[in-house]
Amino acid sequence: MAEIKLDFKNSGVTQKSIMEYKAQVEIIHKDLHRRANDEKDFVGWLDLPTNYDKDEFERIKKAAKKIKKESDILVVIGIGGSYLGARAVIEALTSSFNNMLSAKQRKYPQILYVGNNLSPNYINELIEYIGDKDFSVNVISKSGTTTEPAIAFRVFREILENKYGIVGVAHVGLPTNDLQKTVEFYKGLGFEVIMQTYNEKAGEKVAFLQIKNYCIETFENGQAAMSDGAYQHVALDVEDIESIYQKICNEKYTVITDGIEELPFWENGVKFFMIKGPNEERIEFCQKL
Repeated sequence: MAEIKLDFKNSGVTQKSIMEYKAQVEIIHKDLHRRANDEKDFVGWLDLPTNYDKDEFERIKKAAKKIKKESDILVVIGIGGSYLGARAVIEALTSSFNNMLSAKQRKYPQILYVGNNLSPNYINELIEYIGDKDFSVNVISKSGTTTEPAIAFRVFREILENKYGIVGVAHVGLPTNDLQKTVEFYKGLGFEVIMQTYNEKAGEKVAFLQIKNYCIETFENGQAAMSDGAYQHVALDVEDIESIYQKICNEKYTVITDGIEELPFWENGVKFFMIKGPNEERIEFCQKL
């Protein structure tokens, strides 16, 4: 690690004047480290970079990778140090005019800021600039109650929910006791088999059949109802599974899968989760990767 050296030669500050603060600094130092174990006190930075939440750091890197891949713009919401701290580090590592470079030159999304003032013109101009571009939001707030970022967050959360919410029905799920018989039946009605595979996790043969905009996922699990109500679930197609999942959890719906799960279906896989409806029906949310 590089060493930082301070030269006081021309400062007028003497070694003696520095040492006059020795006892006071030692008291402050001990008090800070005493408070370091109190989660209600914000002094976790004392042990950086040797002691930190490794799991959280991995989640941050995973989120950064996703944002870099999927977004044209990252909107940073914050005020005071929550805004200036982020901007200072970003500009120190790049330049003050990095946002003006082309996407190819930057190699990562444009970073724009909001929530540091109450100007409706600023917010509306930012919304107009974003337009149809793909964007992500990073909220920096210790309390979550400061007026300026709280307003900005609500504005951009609503935009995200409208932009990346449910976009249509992906498929309906049909359990079967005989996959081949079911496939042949629907092929006779004009359906086309668009994928046939094996779900190793569930130990089931699976086929997707489609006609125009209607798609059936049928899976051989030996639990066909053989009566009215044979369909097991309806799957809704979404653009951003993580944000939908967070919204579902915040609104206290009953999630019946183990969080967001993944299957190696389609070209790059699929992420999904399920909830239970008021009539015991299953609703799946899925995103093709």
